Amino acid sequence: MSRNSWMRRVKTNTLGKLLLPLVFLISPMTWGRAESSAALHERLHRVAQGNVLDDASLQPWHLKMTVQLYDSKGSPSESGTLEEWWGGAQKDRQIFTTPSYTATIVHNEHGLFLSTGASLPPALLEQLRKQVVHPMPSDHEVDQSTPDLHHLPLGGVDLDCVMLTQTIKGVAFAPLGLFPTYCMSRGEDTLRVSYEFGNQLTLRVRTGAFQSRHVPLDTSIQIAGVQAASAHIDKLESVPEQSVNSDVIDGLTSVNGATAEVDTAVMAGHVLHKVAPIYPDRARKGHISGTVLLHVIIGTDGHVHDLSVISAPDPELAIAAIAAVRQWTYTPYINNGEPASVDTKVTVNFNFAPR
Repeated sequence: MSRNSWMRRVKTNTLGKLLLPLVFLISPMTWGRAESSAALHERLHRVAQGNVLDDASLQPWHLKMTVQLYDSKGSPSESGTLEEWWGGAQKDRQIFTTPSYTATIVHNEHGLFLSTGASLPPALLEQLRKQVVHPMPSDHEVDQSTPDLHHLPLGGVDLDCVMLTQTIKGVAFAPLGLFPTYCMSRGEDTLRVSYEFGNQLTLRVRTGAFQSRHVPLDTSIQIAGVQAASAHIDKLESVPEQSVNSDVIDGLTSVNGATAEVDTAVMAGHVLHKVAPIYPDRARKGHISGTVLLHVIIGTDGHVHDLSVISAPDPELAIAAIAAVRQWTYTPYINNGEPASVDTKVTVNFNFAPR
């Protein structure tokens, strides 16, 4: 297949460039109570099936993307490429090439292999990759949630947004954005927008199809309304299985890949950079205070890769805590002589004091 032959057969859909986080907060929304929880679970499973490329039923493929990262003010900071050859769950090769991160990652029947001395990919690069390869949560995460449906008009496109709500001690009502939210075109199963971590919004700006699956040709990630990362698919093609080369591990080191459970107090000593939460005005005016307890996954790069709320005195305090902690950085945690991802808890205290 030629470099762009698959593109000529793609019917694309485009969402305009919008101030999406603002839209999520102020756009009129209706609650979709007509669909039962069972129907929403079924729809999410369909969306997951129709928007992933790492599925055993697909032919092996090769992906090449151009990636762009931005600084804290939304200005371009560095660009590079991401390539992946996939031939199955244990036949996968990824190559990341940017000024700040260069590594090869191989998954094969013998385990996980990584360029010697490199860490696992930074969260934003991995998020850009996941948007193409596996953008939806696992079946287990979907089944363990209570989905809430919201109808949202966005740039002339009507979206069905499903939030995966969980029970949180101290929170009776979950506002949109507290839990991971996935938006599809109205009545369809094409993923268009996802919203997570309290303030991170991912827009699949232009979508197409490959091997009957929906793929984002262009992806944009915003954090707190500021452009953080973007990607464009340069090539996506079916390839012979032998081209995956998942058995070639020269220059790579076997890594455990396991996540270490570490006590809160221990990881507090590893904090390099801490961002204080912004006290929400409504909570301050209402004299609402207390402690938010978060479950956090820290990558080998020292950045927060995932987090969720365990308990909170108020949903707005929970969102403020998530928005702050996701910006924290840590020194690498060494387990058995190797950097390891960490599973831990973080407490964020909101102490009311009059201005």
